[in-house]
Amino acid sequence: MPRALLPAPSRYVALLALVAVGLLAALLPVAPAEAKAKKKAAPAFPTITKVTPNRARVGQQLTIRGKNYLVGKGRTTVVFKRPGKAPVFIKADLSTKTLLKVTLPKSLTTQLVTKDGYPIFTNFQLRIGAKRFGKSYTSGKLSVGPEVQADVDVDACAKVRTGTDPNGDLDGDFLTNAEELGLKNPLNPCTADSDGDTMTDGWEYFAAKDLNQRAVPYPGKRPFPNALDPADSGYDYDGDGLRAKQEFDLWYAYGRPAQTMANREDLLYSDGTQRSSGPGPDQRADLSVLQANAGGCGYTVVPPVLGYLDPSYDDPSAAVTDDVKDADHDGLGNWSEANGWMTQKWWRAAFQGEKEYSIRNFQDTDPVDPDVDGDGCLDGLDDQDADDWPNWMEQSQHAATWIDGAVNMTTFIGVGDFPDWYGWQDGGGAKAVPYAASPFNPCLPDIYSRTCSRYISDWPPFTSNYQYEACRQYITYRGKTVETYVWNIEKRELWTTPCPP
Repeated sequence: MPRALLPAPSRYVALLALVAVGLLAALLPVAPAEAKAKKKAAPAFPTITKVTPNRARVGQQLTIRGKNYLVGKGRTTVVFKRPGKAPVFIKADLSTKTLLKVTLPKSLTTQLVTKDGYPIFTNFQLRIGAKRFGKSYTSGKLSVGPEVQADVDVDACAKVRTGTDPNGDLDGDFLTNAEELGLKNPLNPCTADSDGDTMTDGWEYFAAKDLNQRAVPYPGKRPFPNALDPADSGYDYDGDGLRAKQEFDLWYAYGRPAQTMANREDLLYSDGTQRSSGPGPDQRADLSVLQANAGGCGYTVVPPVLGYLDPSYDDPSAAVTDDVKDADHDGLGNWSEANGWMTQKWWRAAFQGEKEYSIRNFQDTDPVDPDVDGDGCLDGLDDQDADDWPNWMEQSQHAATWIDGAVNMTTFIGVGDFPDWYGWQDGGGAKAVPYAASPFNPCLPDIYSRTCSRYISDWPPFTSNYQYEACRQYITYRGKTVETYVWNIEKRELWTTPCPP
């Protein structure tokens, strides 16, 4: 029999009853197991169970064991905390779920406790950051010390700082431990280079005294060579054309081996005086050495005198300045090799209107290396552009010259001013007109040399205004006639016609 339908009002009442039952069920407490299933499990805290070694230096690696780490390089963070200081966050080099390897960075050095101004071993607390940070820091049993320095017993510095070895020189910079610590602005007796500019403390200290006329105490403020100024290596304090680092390198190579504590103030090269003096080999060029080396260089021209280096070489008793000394005895002056004629940079700056010979590369020479290409030939007798004109002749336009219209090449004994338009004279007083030369252009002075390109049109001296109008003269060189361009030294350009008589 069909079920009797409820009247419409009754149906609405039943529907409301069902809704009420649903709401009531939603409000009833859920069983604990059901709530746990609905809530996502929180990540576990990372922990530390062991750290090895427990005493390490900046730059060394720690191994940390524990659990709940993230796998992969740089994913897990180790936090170093010294009480009272901001934490340092470092990514682990290697990470598994239970092991970390982390290198102690230099940034930790600024966190180390200092004694007498120098860092010492300091305790740190550790904490790990993975999916979440560890609950707390460790107890602080890890001890971190300053970075190990080459050739320095860092632990011995503790004795130095306590004054037990005041007269020693732990870092070998020719300043005693007590002197370095006793300065108004103390230096570090545990490293030979306190400011990290690659010049040793003692050399900068005594160069500053030279500049300041040996004033005592040492002038520790700028502007002097300063062992606490990392930016002073490029200055030329004494004005001899050599920068501080260049003079230091010359001293280090040729003066330091003979330096002792007894003569430590007599620097062979100092950026405080143009005429340095000190122990070591004679710094004047040695003509006999050049002439003896000529056989190993093949057939070449050997300088009969040393006047091409500087007029002071005419008088062996005259003191030569640091720039024209020849530290490596290769027949080329220090300045010429460091910053001058034997550097391509000098030629680019001096003759900006002319293009370089750019179809091949060249090698600058070096004031502390007598043979930069290792062929057994001293650099003064060598030939950077392989045009058969040796470097000593091409390093400046007046090293060798055409004289008085003659056809023979003549070498200067000394160079001095001459009052007329010739511009120069040789040591015998003869009027001279130099030819154009360059150690980095095989077409100068001989435009037909064996290495001058046959396919060039615009390298010096072949610029448009010189090619057809330049003054040319003929000289005899090594048994052949050579056509050269006459050089106007005063204007630093080629003579244009008419030529000098």
